[in-house]
Amino acid sequence: MADAAGTFLFVGAAETASSLRALLKGDGLEVLVTSDGMEAVHLASTARCASVLIDLDVPGLDGLQTLRLIRSLPPERYLPVFVSSAREDRAQRIAALDLGADDWLLRPWDDQEILARVRRSLRVRAWCDARTEDTDRLTQVHTSRFFQARLVEEFRRAQRYDDPLALVLVELDAEKVSDGLLRDAAAAISRCLRDTDVISRRANQEFGLILPKTHVAGALTVGERVWKGVAALKITASVGISGHPNRMVIDAAQLAKTAEETLARARREGRNRMCVYQPPAGE
Repeated sequence: MADAAGTFLFVGAAETASSLRALLKGDGLEVLVTSDGMEAVHLASTARCASVLIDLDVPGLDGLQTLRLIRSLPPERYLPVFVSSAREDRAQRIAALDLGADDWLLRPWDDQEILARVRRSLRVRAWCDARTEDTDRLTQVHTSRFFQARLVEEFRRAQRYDDPLALVLVELDAEKVSDGLLRDAAAAISRCLRDTDVISRRANQEFGLILPKTHVAGALTVGERVWKGVAALKITASVGISGHPNRMVIDAAQLAKTAEETLARARREGRNRMCVYQPPAGE
């Protein structure tokens, strides 16, 4: 399975890992073995590490401490971590789960069961990776890439069902905004939106809001809420609004272009204001 490509890290005795190598090889996973807890933590931090299995019964190895250290790594990606033991120790099992283990495996393993559990965890990892690619790490709103794809999707839906669609662009007016203020602004803007609306970070200090089934009048109401919400952070914002249907807006690219032109007008007119796109006279 393509999602499984990478290294499966087994923390335990080398002789115990032989069956794992044969079992997981068919799924494109290389099995790497170490009995050293600190080496395991280092290996778990690498991008190629796809999953970890810690055997708690290895003499001299504090498996729970190794688990604790692995779970203390910066959460750049979701990393599935299993623990195993030859003893059905309820207290140990609960302790491992409390420390962040995804699953508990009792040895001797059932080959098909462990394979199914690993495959499931890697599907979850792939889903989490896809979500991470669509999320701006600083502000925790969607990325510009996600915004572009979603705008096309929502515009096609609006055309198909003859629904209105509005696009609101919000730019913080300060020359340079701190990371903390950007996060606060993203949170404040998000609170002004419905669950069906989409917020993304389009540029350093610019956010894009896609408002399905919303006329320009409704977008103005949202824009005003956003404008006031940002002002509560002691910073001003410029807002540009465009919408469909409009004779000048025939596709998603035109919707984005007209909203950008309107935001630029708000800047030219002194910032700290909202502007709505109007087609040129006579067109």
